Amino acid sequence: MIKLSRINLINWYTFESLTIDVRGSTSLIGPNGAGKSSILDAIQVVLTGNNRNYFQLNASANVTAGQTRKVGEHRSVFDYCLGRVAGETLRSNCISYVSLVFERERDGKCWTIGVGMSAVEGQQSEEVLGAFIAPDQALRDTDFLQDIDGKPYVVPYDELITRLRRVPGFDNLGHRPTHFTRRVLMALGGKGHHADAEKFLKTLKNGLRIREMKSATEFVREFLLDPAGLNIEELRKSVATWRGLLKKIDELEKQKQQVTEAVTAYRELLDRMSEEVRMRWVAGKAERDRLAERVKAVTDQLARKQEEWELAERRVKQTREALTRTQDEIKEITRALDNDSREQAIRGFREINLPNAERAHTDAEQAYQAYFASVAAAASLADKLVLVYAQDEYQQARDALAALRARVGGETSLAARDVDQIVHRTLKPLERYAVAAQGARDNHVTNLVALRSQIRENREQLQRLSGGKALIADPTLRLIQYLAAHDIEATPIAELVEVTDELWTDAAETLLGAAGEALVVEPDQAQRAITLLRQQRRDYPGTQIVNTTKTGEIGQAPTAGSLADIIATESVHARAFINRRLNAVRRVDSEHDLLRFDRAVTPDCLVASGGSIENRRPARVHRLGKDANRKNIPLLENLLESQERAYARHEADAAALKGLIEGIQKFLEVGGSRNLEELERIRHNAAEAVAQIRDNIRTLEGERPVEIQERLEGLKSDLEDLRQQLEADAAAERVAGPMVGIVKEKLSGAEAGLEKAQGVFADRDILPSDERDAAMADFEHLMREQGGLLENVQIAAQDNAARARSRVSHLAVQAPQKAYAYAFEAGIADQFQREALPAIQLEWLEKQLAAIVNNALSDYREQAQEARTSIETSLKTDMLVKLHDRIEGAKRQIRSLNRSLQMRPFHGELYRFDVKPDRFFAEIVEIARRVQLNSIDVSTLFDDANSGIEPSLMKGVERIKRMIDEGDNVEQISDYRNYLHFDLQTTTLDGERVTSDYAKRQGSGSGGEKQVPFYIAMACAMSNVCHSSEDNRDRLGLGIILFDEAFNALDGGNVNSCLALLREFNLQVIACAPIEKLGVFMEQMDTVLSVRRIGTTTMLYADYLKDAGREAFREANPGNEPFDLFKERYSQEAQAADAAQ
Repeated sequence: MIKLSRINLINWYTFESLTIDVRGSTSLIGPNGAGKSSILDAIQVVLTGNNRNYFQLNASANVTAGQTRKVGEHRSVFDYCLGRVAGETLRSNCISYVSLVFERERDGKCWTIGVGMSAVEGQQSEEVLGAFIAPDQALRDTDFLQDIDGKPYVVPYDELITRLRRVPGFDNLGHRPTHFTRRVLMALGGKGHHADAEKFLKTLKNGLRIREMKSATEFVREFLLDPAGLNIEELRKSVATWRGLLKKIDELEKQKQQVTEAVTAYRELLDRMSEEVRMRWVAGKAERDRLAERVKAVTDQLARKQEEWELAERRVKQTREALTRTQDEIKEITRALDNDSREQAIRGFREINLPNAERAHTDAEQAYQAYFASVAAAASLADKLVLVYAQDEYQQARDALAALRARVGGETSLAARDVDQIVHRTLKPLERYAVAAQGARDNHVTNLVALRSQIRENREQLQRLSGGKALIADPTLRLIQYLAAHDIEATPIAELVEVTDELWTDAAETLLGAAGEALVVEPDQAQRAITLLRQQRRDYPGTQIVNTTKTGEIGQAPTAGSLADIIATESVHARAFINRRLNAVRRVDSEHDLLRFDRAVTPDCLVASGGSIENRRPARVHRLGKDANRKNIPLLENLLESQERAYARHEADAAALKGLIEGIQKFLEVGGSRNLEELERIRHNAAEAVAQIRDNIRTLEGERPVEIQERLEGLKSDLEDLRQQLEADAAAERVAGPMVGIVKEKLSGAEAGLEKAQGVFADRDILPSDERDAAMADFEHLMREQGGLLENVQIAAQDNAARARSRVSHLAVQAPQKAYAYAFEAGIADQFQREALPAIQLEWLEKQLAAIVNNALSDYREQAQEARTSIETSLKTDMLVKLHDRIEGAKRQIRSLNRSLQMRPFHGELYRFDVKPDRFFAEIVEIARRVQLNSIDVSTLFDDANSGIEPSLMKGVERIKRMIDEGDNVEQISDYRNYLHFDLQTTTLDGERVTSDYAKRQGSGSGGEKQVPFYIAMACAMSNVCHSSEDNRDRLGLGIILFDEAFNALDGGNVNSCLALLREFNLQVIACAPIEKLGVFMEQMDTVLSVRRIGTTTMLYADYLKDAGREAFREANPGNEPFDLFKERYSQEAQAADAAQ
């Protein structure tokens, strides 16, 4: 063991130079203020390297035996150097040295450690010149002095260092206090153990000031057990790494899913693109083949039609020749008869009178029949009358026509005069109804005009929506076209924004209203656009133009929680406009919040504005953003469909009314201008005239010669037949000729179509061989499916191509969106070529997928498994096993301590420590024990099911998980000492019965009973720091402990027990105590230094005690004799005295 053997003081307190030789445990005895603490403080300064954080000068100055000292007695190293005492300063400037000599018992090896300081009055503090360790040198005070002209002077520090360096091993450590202490402990440490500098300094400081322990647990944790923290942080890092890897794996799985979806979309896109190309190839081939067959068929038809035309020409020629011959013969006979007056008369009747009479009769008959047809048609109009707004006229007309139909259609014959009367009564009602019906028809025509305009506008709007444009009113649309004609591009707000939260769509559409159609133009064109609008303002009512010249004055960031916040746009002008309109409108859900704000809106369009709450009607049509456009397309299609149905209905009604009106007007014209009685008379007279002329012709013809008459009749009959034949043949020729032209035109068109189809197919027939083979297979499949009809094959192929094109259009947007979404979330958006061909994008995605599946996911899964293994290993070895080992080590240490305490009674009792798991960590301690015994598989602790874990231990498992997850209590959970609870118990001397525990004595125990645990605590703590578990004195190093005003509340027996315990723990005690403790210290100490001070002079006397001297003091102390023995001895002595008398 290494002990302090000498103290050297140069210019310290009242001592100019002093060497104090000590042996073993040493006590400094003297009255208060004698200067005992100055020597104890000097030892502190050296051992701490003058580290103010760890020394406690004149530790008992503030509290001694419960009494408060004078404030003026506060001391500092600076005061000690200048010799400030009793109101005087002995030195105005000086160099001070404080050094300690330590010696090893077994071989006498020595070390001197010291600190050099300089102090100058007027400065704030001393200057540390350096700290040193001088092995193999036992310095005295004279080694720090030099004689100059017969007077001693302190050697300068540099010169001192030069001298000391002459002995090998010397080390000048400057002023690095903790490093100095660490080096001292290394130099003075035992074999295999060097005290921890910080724990040594902390324990050294704690021993200088007596304080009550709050609990035995606090004492054991703070002073006795080695912290030896568990590496929870590494375990947490492993868990964090594992969970991070699991999270990364989840992210990669999500990326894998995203990439897979994108790859699937791209593959389908390429498949549909290929299908579209193939189907267009099939359609082209079917069209080419169909037209080729058509050309062949028309060519054959042309040949047939040309043959028919040639045959018709020959027959016309033959018939015409026969007709000419017959006409010539009739002319010859007629020429012979022309000179006969009878024939002239017949010819006059036949050619002039009879045609005129027949025409007159035909006209009369037609007029007569037209009248009846008109009457019949009018009678039939009763079922066709349409109810119009003029209900009276409708009813009157209906009644009149019903009466007409009843009279005219009846079985009873009516005289012409009766018919005329009935018709006359019908005219007025029908005339009035015709006027009303014409008004109704005009209404239908007006509606048709309006519907035609609406349908045209809606078709244009549908075309705009299909092109990605917004649904806007016609004036705004015309204004856009008007501005475009003047080279000003205008875009509606609705096309520049998107509503990002569907819940607030109604509110945004309603509050923005017509402003959603406000047109955005460039700021430099804004004034010109407004000028053009102003010039034609009547043509564009209700339109708006955004004042983009104010964009820079409005912030671009929407207010959080405002209605503008849910509207996104990339246009700075649209952003500024939306912010100006909606930034002040708060989005709220409750009536309470609606009343809090001046301007606010709820999702169902309750609006707070102008001091009132308005129930706004939600906008019927949404216009903002592409989503609104997509939703408006089917709505507009349905509207168009209903408008077209309405148009057809109005058109049919107008046409029906037109026919009805025309029928009525025709009846009114006939019935109003003629009567049936007159028409009957005219028809009768005309028929009689025709009959009379025919009788005259028959009379004259009967007078002709029979043979000439028969020949002439026969020729005329032949002539008529020939004319009919010629007419038929000419008709056939007229049909055949144009048919040839028609077929030629048809052939020309078919050939032109074939040539065009061949060109189209040639453009499409550029497929690679494998694609052509696939297209040919598709063609053959459709031929079988469509029964070999090329036209149907073409239609089916076109339908398939259209469906493929539609799918391609959808996928061409969707696939890049999926790919970019993956790239963006993966942080590689710059690698994705958005303008590249789909095949290139697919190739990139497939590489990404392969990298994720084959590399990243595999690597991360391996790393996750390694991290899981690391967690299990760390949890077992770094936490649970170490926790168990350290708990068991603590228990062994406590048992060893208890063995020592069992030999030292205090106050007639024995002290011992009781240890058990802290109830907060009891389950964890039990888990650690079972893991140590391999009865629990540590890998199950992180399984969700925790199979195999007893329910009673599940609380501990959950606590371990929380300890690992939470990052704010590392110190508590990583210190194994916190897992144990300690109690200091007192027992009877036989150790069989516990009389009390420390917790119960804290409030009721005497001062001595409260101090004993402190000294036990400090003895255990310093022994643990300096010697750990080593108890072989030959292997021990430095073991020193300092007490100021020691044992002031203990009686002699307890002081002896404390000192004996300290000696048993191989600790060298340096203690200051009042003079009344001199007797007790004489029994236990190796050196007793008596200190006295008179003014600025301090005197010191040393007594070096040996075993015989200490024994003599112990025997002379009656307090060491048990009372029973004292009574027995006293009785024997009294009896001896009586006997002597």
